[in-house]
Amino acid sequence: MQKSRDYFIDQLRGYAMFMMFFAHLLPIFNKTGIDSMFVYRIISSVAAPLFLFLVGYNFSLNQDFKSVIKKVLVFLLFAGLIDVFLWGILPFYSFDVLYCIAFGYFALYFFNQLRNSLKLSVLIIFVLGAFIFQFYYSQKLNEPGIFQFNDFNYLVLLQNLIFNGWFPIFPWLFFIFLGSYVRFFQFNLFRKWLHIVSLISFFVCSYLVYFKGAYMREMAVEIFYPANFLYLVLACSWLYFVWNLKNYFRQFDNNLIAEFGKYGLLFYVLHLTILHFVTSILPFTLSIIPNPHIALLILYACLLGILFLGLKSIDKFKKSSIYQTSARFLIVKMLFH
Repeated sequence: MQKSRDYFIDQLRGYAMFMMFFAHLLPIFNKTGIDSMFVYRIISSVAAPLFLFLVGYNFSLNQDFKSVIKKVLVFLLFAGLIDVFLWGILPFYSFDVLYCIAFGYFALYFFNQLRNSLKLSVLIIFVLGAFIFQFYYSQKLNEPGIFQFNDFNYLVLLQNLIFNGWFPIFPWLFFIFLGSYVRFFQFNLFRKWLHIVSLISFFVCSYLVYFKGAYMREMAVEIFYPANFLYLVLACSWLYFVWNLKNYFRQFDNNLIAEFGKYGLLFYVLHLTILHFVTSILPFTLSIIPNPHIALLILYACLLGILFLGLKSIDKFKKSSIYQTSARFLIVKMLFH
């Protein structure tokens, strides 16, 4: 019998996606100054660890190595296509989040075969490794255009993959491994006082990271460049707090947000495509709505509205003969299941 779907996980993924949509929309307002506001930057910085945590949590132990490799290749395919056709940069060079998911998915196959004590050691290694790289090397990202082959450098590529890219494996695989560890090592750390401490820790670390020199990369607002010790405490506090709200969220199974969360890969690609168009109409929008905060909220609402229409289209598509014919292909399964 097929295991029933956990809509709590879909809801969390849906919330993470909504925050991610906001995080990707906000940087196009960089000339207005609102992209540097504390609340906006914090909201934009908590989607990634939750999203990656859920990747690890959802990893199935029933997959064989061949199935894992096929899914890794699909993630890499979409990551490369996004780099080329949306960002206009060399693929497999600066490593955005889909690359991180691909490498993490591959690594999870081996991670889940370790004893729990070794899994914990791996988690510690990825945290310490990140800080070692941050101590010895500065982060400065260069993204050559798709035809700037003269700027391609294998050493820089390796640095981007390990510690310098958008989502390097140190420390971002930590969150993927942590999700798997939480799922398959059954334990209960919920305490009311820890819940309060995690919330306080989140706000204290948010304040310290933001006001103690959080770096801003071009076209990015997140405070995890680099993901230093304070940010990791912030992210883990956030994960602990949200994860222990599961009993509350499960009162609202199969709601609209959970429906969005079911199609993470599809809506990730779709929202980036829409934002590529939104960037071009921003000057016109600001000429009509001079207040950037209101313009931001209106564009965000429009983006969610368009994605909602896409969600309704998915329901119709999945009932069509075209879907029934193509559903056996892995790409279709990963996009629409």
